[in-house]
Amino acid sequence: MLMHMSSASNKNYSKPVISYLKNDRDSLCLLLKKAQTNQQIESKLKTKLDPSFSKHFTLANINNDVAVLHAHSSAWATRLRYIIPQLLNIFTIDLGLKTIKTVRIKLASPPPKPASSSMSRPILSKASSETITQTAHNIEDVELRAILLKISSYFRPD
Repeated sequence: MLMHMSSASNKNYSKPVISYLKNDRDSLCLLLKKAQTNQQIESKLKTKLDPSFSKHFTLANINNDVAVLHAHSSAWATRLRYIIPQLLNIFTIDLGLKTIKTVRIKLASPPPKPASSSMSRPILSKASSETITQTAHNIEDVELRAILLKISSYFRPD
């Protein structure tokens, strides 16, 4: 039995992404604004610290009275913990964020490694290499045969 769909369900509700970013009440817009604000605060914070620190942490979040910094290694996390009083002063006095009462330092997960520009060469067992070679010799298509013979050459003896 076919049910009649209401006219409301037939409407196309897709909107361009930009419309979400322009609506100040939309959660995507609010998230973008918070990210931009945090990025500005992070930049200002880094200018107030010893330059050796600037490349080794990011401002992860500011929520209520807590600022969370992500250190890029455990060694830098320890160094940042030693200067938490200085960080609090920078947040409250220099940056005017008087509501911040706590600074938490967490270890950030390492960023994913970019894919290598050259793929590693696959390794075939001797049996696989021989099977592919035999298959190649039984194929009439010259290009396909050449490809299979090249693949069979990826055998590496143990």
